[in-house]
Amino acid sequence: MSKRPTSNNLADSPPLTQNRCGLLVSVRDAAEARLALKHKIDVLDLKEPLNGALGPVSETVIAQAQQLAAAVPPDRRPKLSFALGELADWDFERWPNLLARYPGEQITGFSFVKIGLAGDPEEADWQFRWRQLFAELPETIQPVVVGYLDRLPELQNSISGESANTCCPSIEQLVDFAQSQAQVSTILLDTCDKQNDLFASVDDRRLKEIIAAADRAGLSTVVAGSVRTESLQRVIHAGANLVGVRGAVCDGDRSGQLCEQKLKAFSQNVAGSSSPFAPRK
Repeated sequence: MSKRPTSNNLADSPPLTQNRCGLLVSVRDAAEARLALKHKIDVLDLKEPLNGALGPVSETVIAQAQQLAAAVPPDRRPKLSFALGELADWDFERWPNLLARYPGEQITGFSFVKIGLAGDPEEADWQFRWRQLFAELPETIQPVVVGYLDRLPELQNSISGESANTCCPSIEQLVDFAQSQAQVSTILLDTCDKQNDLFASVDDRRLKEIIAAADRAGLSTVVAGSVRTESLQRVIHAGANLVGVRGAVCDGDRSGQLCEQKLKAFSQNVAGSSSPFAPRK
């Protein structure tokens, strides 16, 4: 197996100090990107909340965010990522490869792309299609493996209705798969249903177990899923390398506009906290 990349990692730029948890902020447009870039964040993430948990933004927003980030001094410039939606929704005949939709010049400067696996429990199928989708990625951009904590097979016995038919691969499958892919350095733990935060699906012990398993596999971990101010310390204590946020820093819910006052307060809470795990280099 090829050596896992170490110089391009969600938790390594801007450099994180020992035991510090980083901050990923999701924005939907250029105005929100401009506001977020005024503050100390580690990853600027692009997604449209009205289009689902990992709703993609337009090509225009991607280009605008890239230009805004390029103007930030290198010593405080965050890494850039964008969401691509769910693998089950991709039309592989229409989009034979990723760059057919996102021209290379528009995604210059981006480090990561994310795609969800809701509704894709068949291992052989999702792994093949995942590799197919990302086969044409530039070497500078890494795919992020996403695990939905509220769609795990272990929860299905207690879930009724539509969600019971939309489970995801197990976390163990995702970690094993990510470890086997030389271009993957990061796993995102998120939720598909944004009505509750992640602790409605996992307790503190289980979250720590998942993060520890990822760490042993050489993977950095981003924890998101409607993380609120009151649950932030639990996420950090579990050992997350980065915490991802949107709803807690918006006016109203995650579909509202980014609120600078809330973002400032949340980022200060993250900066004033420490993680028992050192960020992976």
